[in-house]
Parts: sequence; structure tokens; C-alpha cells
Amino acid sequence: INAEYGDDTEVGDAFYMLDQDGQRTNASGVEALLMFRDGTVCDDEFNDYAADLICQQMGFNLATRWRNGDYFFGVQERYPTSLDNVYCTVMDSNFWSCTFQTEEENCDHSEDIFLTCDMEEESREDRFYLADENGDPVGANTEGLLMYRRRDEVGTVCDDVFNSRAADLICQEMGFASAYNWRSGGVYFSVAENFITSLDDVDCSTSDRSFEDCSFDDFEENCGHDEDVYLTCRESTPTGQTSFSLVGQNGGMFNESGREGLLIFNGPNAPGTVCDDNFDDRSAELICREMGYTSTFARWRSGNFFSEVQGNYPTSLDEVICTDDDRSFSDCSYDALEEDCSHSEDVFLTCGVSDGSRTEFMLVDESGNQITESGREGLLLFRAGTVCDDYFDSRAADLICQNMGFHSSDNWRAASFYSDEQQRMSITLDNVECFDTSDTFYDCSYDDVNDNCSHDEDVLLTCINQPTSNRTTGDFYLLNQNGDVIEGSLLKGLLMYKDGTVCDDDFNDYAANLICQEMGFGGAKSWSSGVSGYSSLQSGFPTRLDDVSCSSSDRSFEDCDYNEEDEDCSHSEDVFLSCSRDESADMDLS
Repeated sequence: INAEYGDDTEVGDAFYMLDQDGQRTNASGVEALLMFRDGTVCDDEFNDYAADLICQQMGFNLATRWRNGDYFFGVQERYPTSLDNVYCTVMDSNFWSCTFQTEEENCDHSEDIFLTCDMEEESREDRFYLADENGDPVGANTEGLLMYRRRDEVGTVCDDVFNSRAADLICQEMGFASAYNWRSGGVYFSVAENFITSLDDVDCSTSDRSFEDCSFDDFEENCGHDEDVYLTCRESTPTGQTSFSLVGQNGGMFNESGREGLLIFNGPNAPGTVCDDNFDDRSAELICREMGYTSTFARWRSGNFFSEVQGNYPTSLDEVICTDDDRSFSDCSYDALEEDCSHSEDVFLTCGVSDGSRTEFMLVDESGNQITESGREGLLLFRAGTVCDDYFDSRAADLICQNMGFHSSDNWRAASFYSDEQQRMSITLDNVECFDTSDTFYDCSYDDVNDNCSHDEDVLLTCINQPTSNRTTGDFYLLNQNGDVIEGSLLKGLLMYKDGTVCDDDFNDYAANLICQEMGFGGAKSWSSGVSGYSSLQSGFPTRLDDVSCSSSDRSFEDCDYNEEDEDCSHSEDVFLSCSRDESADMDLS
């Protein structure tokens, strides 16, 4: 609502500032109470852009600070609140184009705006800022279009020569800790088209300590908006004050779980890479923990995989030695002063899932990045090496998926070729054989030393969180030890009927097979009766079904004889059942 004031000259005259004695002031760099006509200005929707434009309306170059409060007691109370809901964006060239309310307000004087305006040509704090797709400002941990503001114009930043060091220093210029990531290569926010490109050829090196040390061109540029820089800054590093970070192939930092990155040591000198001399699994584990990952899973290798990025850094850390007795990286020994390494010895590190779970398995995609999504096929890794398909079956697939936190497997196959990634790895697991009695992977038999496999036998696995069985809705279902419904095949569970257990009196293989078919499976794999470690779960249910008797002539469970009304059973007679996907049952029913 921009009514009442006809042009920006009148609006400019309407603003002034009062000092703590209630006297008008136009001092540069001095905080004062902002006034509009004969009243104060409320902080509702007020932002940095509004502060800048109002300072410019009063003849200053821009604002260096604003805040709200009741700091001039005895002065503020003399006036009403005369301006509210001031909202300006980066697209507003003067205050008149902002939105504001002069007729109604719902504020008290604790919301009055105090403003500091400056006559300096540039404000170091406000030279850069980040804007979202609507042009509104964003803060830490949110991607924004990087904007560069000079005295008379606002524009985007071109990616020519731009690198991860420039990203870090610009984030620090804006008051953040460092850069989380940056990218270019597309017009991701259409708002960019409203601006010129105002900064180009930003060149920062590892020896530059602030943006002032970098070289750049803010006079000439040859860029399109598909070269605009988009930047995400982090307010704090994962652990608050970590000594390490990971950078990706484009040089941007990240803290994603399961993604491989170049390990950077942020020591007292310039940030740099870590040499692999004496580096081992314990070093990797403690450094992951240093960066804030709660899992102890870590995978590492060394090489010159991100050559363009690696060339931007010196080697800053060497001879890292961590022992089993070391509880944190600070307990390890290392050399941050001297090194004799090349970038072919740089450490690349993957830190595992950060939810506190412990697994030695991982699924990775063609680029070596961890897969955590349900239903996506990946190369199966065990202790950072591949898994051979000898003896591997669907039971092994289900138990390994469960080991990684999924519900079950959806499919598995052997890979003749998956990616260059697998060729660099060892084969670390072979002869995996799981049985009907195996409740977890560690109940299976396996060899963790390979002597007869090649990478065309590597296992590719798809795990799922929501099982995709063809089970029909009915009275029968299976429960695991946690009381969760089992819908994957080959997983033995407590057989339930109408929310009660099933007694083994007269129960036979024909009954098992027909009940599995009743639940939508192909047939029965096996059945047994007893307690099997489920006693606390079983005791919470009554026995609902007894004297189940099925014969070879029965075509469905409805053809069988059974008793739902009277039973003489204990939970030691409860039936446990495992069903198969196959159309024909694995049990001999001849």
C-alpha cells in the first residue's frame, strides 16, 4: 500500500532520525531512531534492503546496521508508530517501489527501528549477499544467487575463474564460517534476468586470507546469466570447529553422508590436502567423527581423482598415525609442517551413514556415491570392497538389506561390468551362504578373503523400505521379533491369524503351503513351532487357530479343517512360517 505520498522526493523528506535526546541528527555511522513523518517505524517485514533504501532516501550511501527495540526511553513514547509492514527486495531501486503501510499498524515501541547509515562508498559487510528465486535474502545453509552490490547498481557474479577459495572468502565476507557448496551452469532462478552481471574474473588463491586479497573485475564482463554463481554458506562447520572438510569435484564443500570427497585439512596455515603416508582405517574413522558423523563407518583411498581441484591446494597434513587407543583425532600424531608428497597421494574419504547405525555394507552408484534410497540398484560393498556372487541367494540379499536398515531386498544380480569404480576395489566378501535359520547376516557363513572371483561376479543389489509383494489382505500375516509385519519372502516369522497365534496341532506342510498362498506368495519355504526368542511378543496374543489339517487334495485354505473356537495350546506350540516367492514350494509335498 503506497498511498498518500506521490513521489520519492516527498518520501525521502518524510524520513529523518533522532538521537537519544530527541534531536534530529544526520551523522554518518551513528545509530539513531528512525522516524517517518511524525512517528516511528515498526519492524514488521523490515529487512536489509529496506534499511539500505531508506538510508539512500536520506542522502547516505547505505545502511551498515539496523535493529529494533526500546533504547531511547522517554523519546519514543512521545510519538505514534506511523509506518509499518515495510517490505523491500533486491529488485527495488528506491523506497517508493517497496510496499508499506501508513494507515494501520499493530506495533508497540519495542518494535521501533534503530538505523545506522553510512556515507562510505561501500560497506564491506553488505557488498555481497544471497537472494532466493523471488529475490528475497537467504541466510546460512540455503542456496542463493550470489549478488554483488556497488554504490549505484546490483548485479550477479560470473563464474569465470571462480573457485572454492573464492566461495569460502565471499561467505566469510558475508559473516558466515565458510562455503558449503557452489555451482553455475544454468539460470536456476529466473530473477537473475532482472540484473546485470556486476562482477567477473574473481580469482582467489589458497594464500589469500580475505576477499580483499583476491583479484577481480567489476568494470568489464563477458558473461551470460547461465554463468551466474549460486552459493551456499555454512554458519558453522559440522562439529562447530572442525579441522577437516570434504570437497567435491567442482571444489565445493559438502557434509553429505556416503559421498566421497577430497579430504582437506583446515590447519593454522592455508587449507590443504592430506597425504596418505601412514594413513589407515582408524585415521579415516576418527576424522569422520571429527567432522560430525556419528557412524564409525569410513571408506578411504588415495589418488589424483579431482586433479583440477587438487591443484588449487598445497599438501597441509602428512604422517597421520591413529591407533586403536586414540579416542579422537586430537590423540593422533601427524605432521602439519613438513611433507614429501605429491597429489597422487591425496586422501579421498567417504563417511558413512550418520544416524548412529553400524554396518559394514554399503550400496554405491556408478560414481561411488552411497545409495540410501529405497528401490535403487547399486554395487554392493563390504568393508569398502565388492561382494562375489558365489552361493549368494535371495535370503542373503534380504538379510544384507536389513543389515543396512532397509526392510528387504527387491532384486539382485551379478554385474559383468558396472563402472570404473569397481575395478579399483578389492573383492572382500565371498561364499555368502544364508540359511532358513539365519535371523541376521552374521548367522550366515561367508569368507572375507577372496581367491577365486573376478569383478564380473560382483553383486548388484536393490533394497526396499516398502516391500512390493503381492500379498492380499486377509486374516493371515507374519510378524518379526519386533512385532512388525513381514512382507518379504524367505523371512521366517510368527504366523498370525486374526491377531492371534496359530497352534501346531495337526499342522503340516500342506497347511504351510496353502497359508503362504493365502498371503499372496508362491508357496512355503519352511515352518517350525516353538518360542524361538519371541516369547515376550507371543505372550501378548491369544491363540486364535488350532487343529489345522490340510491334505494334498485341498486347493485353498478354505478346503482345510481347522478350529477357531476351542484350543488347548501353549505358546510353545505357536507356528513359525517362511514363504517363498516361487510359484512352486520348496518343500516336498509329494
